[in-house]
Amino acid sequence: MIDRFYFQSDQAGPRLRIGLLVDGDHVPAFAAAVIEHIRACDFADIVLVVERKDGQSQLAEKLSWLKRAWRVLRTKARRRTFCYALYTRLEEKLARNPQADPLRMVDVSHELSDIPRLVVEPQASGFVHRFPAEAVETVREYKLDVLLRFGFNILKGDILTAARCGIWSYHHGDPEFYRGAPPQFWEMAEGNPRSGAVLQILDQHLDGGTVLEKGIFSNDLSISVRRNRITVFWGSVHFVIARLKVLHEQGIEHLLAQAYPAVPYRGRRVIYRTPSNGEFLRWFLGTLACKLRHKFGPRQVEHWQIAVRRSGTTFAVQPERGSVDLSGFAFVPSPKGLCYADPFVFWHHGQPYVFFECDSYRGQPAIISVAQIGADGIGPVSPCLALPFHLSFPQVFEAEGEIFMMPESLEAGELALYRAVAFPHHWEKDRVLLQGNVVDAALWQQDGHWYLFATVVDLRSRTSSLHLFFSETLHGPWEPHPENPLSYDVRRARGAGALFQRSGKLFRPSQDGSGSYGRALEFNMVDELSAGHYAEHVALVVTPDHVPRQGKAVATGVHTYHEAGGIEVIDAKFRVPARRVL
Repeated sequence: MIDRFYFQSDQAGPRLRIGLLVDGDHVPAFAAAVIEHIRACDFADIVLVVERKDGQSQLAEKLSWLKRAWRVLRTKARRRTFCYALYTRLEEKLARNPQADPLRMVDVSHELSDIPRLVVEPQASGFVHRFPAEAVETVREYKLDVLLRFGFNILKGDILTAARCGIWSYHHGDPEFYRGAPPQFWEMAEGNPRSGAVLQILDQHLDGGTVLEKGIFSNDLSISVRRNRITVFWGSVHFVIARLKVLHEQGIEHLLAQAYPAVPYRGRRVIYRTPSNGEFLRWFLGTLACKLRHKFGPRQVEHWQIAVRRSGTTFAVQPERGSVDLSGFAFVPSPKGLCYADPFVFWHHGQPYVFFECDSYRGQPAIISVAQIGADGIGPVSPCLALPFHLSFPQVFEAEGEIFMMPESLEAGELALYRAVAFPHHWEKDRVLLQGNVVDAALWQQDGHWYLFATVVDLRSRTSSLHLFFSETLHGPWEPHPENPLSYDVRRARGAGALFQRSGKLFRPSQDGSGSYGRALEFNMVDELSAGHYAEHVALVVTPDHVPRQGKAVATGVHTYHEAGGIEVIDAKFRVPARRVL
């Protein structure tokens, strides 16, 4: 679904002229996907391939294991990092799906066979490459708009300005904290629940260029670096085509105005390098011991529960003041074998109801359930919408004199609207609002427009990006917002409830899924919302530490908040013995 957002330009101007910097005919799989995006779009052409001379001569070598071992053992630097090299080779051999590896080398010679090629032998000094003057002039003759770097080493010199809008390059790590290599390893070694990726315009400083796009992704702090690379590399693969579309439609000045502001470097090391044998073994053995303790210890599960609070004179969650107190919430027990999550409140004829996801540990698809909210808790729970696929996140609202529900239905590949035939238990499908992999969408009406905040999931990487759509009517058609995507940040890209107003200010709840699904809540104050512009900033963060214990169980996540008519609802997950809930 993400692809089709960026393959067509709304402007009829000249097509962008793109050049590629590569080491040869083989490029990493993620780079091959970027090349495929450009060739599929209607606003850019690849017009030049700049190849590094002898950049991939090692690919033709077929060495025996004995010769490979000797190559490692005879060099001090390679002996020092032998354990990490062995680990990466084992990850490749043991991979269940080698095609998912974003660093797998792919032959693109056929796709680029009709494109002019310039072979360059760079002037090398350590890890730095500079282009000979005649090569720079040849590149300039092609009048490129952008050079994309998928090869060569650290580039310096006149080649940086050979294209009108510079050289664009990925850095698969958050350059605010991680400069150097290898990607994703040091985030795991330092226990960081987040990893980043940026698309930047290169300058003379290492990882110091203008950042055109940035994503923050969840780190799985397990024992597989490869798994996190799949998330980060595939999750950021659309950065190039999305920014090229903006460049074509609105120009370089607008693109630079949207760039991320420069921030000081805060990494623990000046430059990260391949871990030594000792550094690697400390991480690997410590992580392995932790996994074994969990595997052979008492079985536990993370159990979701919903909670209700009547607000009285004050709200428990006050993002307008930056304060939170969840002590007054009463958690609702679920029958054994079930868990409750994603609560939403709706008032009908003076009576409050709570709609929520009811999921089963026995493998049946989750359904939407409903219960009345009384003075002392909620009444009997009953199903109100059950389909052959998973349902959750049931935003219920009134519009045009009717009551609608907009549940998540990712497994169906659509975001659909359901209309109440006989409230609250009978609903019929009204129409499909969006086709694609959409989760946790939220609606808001303002200034004659409906706004639809939709989280789009990339199924290959399981990453999320926040997109905004607008329409003059609830039933569409829905137009994509010109500033899409609003966020690639795992802390803000996924919705956590309906938008709401407090003290004249508009807030958008979002889930922080870094480290684990549904870890925390963020409340984003909307600074600007129109059909042409959107801006927000974080006003409040609610973490599991804010959630009261349930007996001996400590909360490990909280990911939904909603309030209506003075009733607040949240959900939270607790790590509990499996025998208690299964």
